[in-house]
Amino acid sequence: MTGSSELAIRQKRKSGESHGYAHNWRYLNTPEYSAEIDGQSVGDSSNLLIDPEKPGQARATTASSPEAAAIIAYILETSNAYSPVVSLDLHEDNLIDEGYVYSQGRLGELDPLASLAVQVLGANGIPLKMDGVTRFDEPISQGIIGPVVDSSIDELMSAATVWVDGEVKAGPYAESVLVFETPAAALSLNQRVAAHAALLQQIAEELSKNRASQAEVSEPVKD
Repeated sequence: MTGSSELAIRQKRKSGESHGYAHNWRYLNTPEYSAEIDGQSVGDSSNLLIDPEKPGQARATTASSPEAAAIIAYILETSNAYSPVVSLDLHEDNLIDEGYVYSQGRLGELDPLASLAVQVLGANGIPLKMDGVTRFDEPISQGIIGPVVDSSIDELMSAATVWVDGEVKAGPYAESVLVFETPAAALSLNQRVAAHAALLQQIAEELSKNRASQAEVSEPVKD
């Protein structure tokens, strides 16, 4: 490890959302999905993310819940101490039959880790939507969606700047921020767990390989 962390992997989200996934739910203001009610996710980061239409302010004045406030405070505190490089969100969606990968990081849909994720998920039996649009009408290219403005904790992980205490400050700005949307209702839990385990293994090996290559390049040449 160097001064900045080589890897910041979040297998599910911390605290309240991890508990929520155990109960298959992570919205605090409604007990089940509703097309009429806007669910308040415990990963909502609106009060830290800068409004793209009003750059001098955040999208919300306060956190949407105490749980969201605690989680995003943890993200900021940890990223200040250990700059994240890679953030992985093992996400799921009961309302889709085919999965896809969000790539919120600096390279967007061109991130090689996103392409690797599509390959690994497909090879492990996860049906994938390779083109068209998501259920939110976001364009999909080769199974990947580029950066989106959704006020999620994943957008926070990729943010170069954030709004804190009335001023712009440096954000986590992780290099790769990937969200793996797997069709939870269409597959068994065992199959999804196996696919995610294979995905984490492959990405860990790829990152290890990249670190080894960087070490070789940076090693001083001896006379």
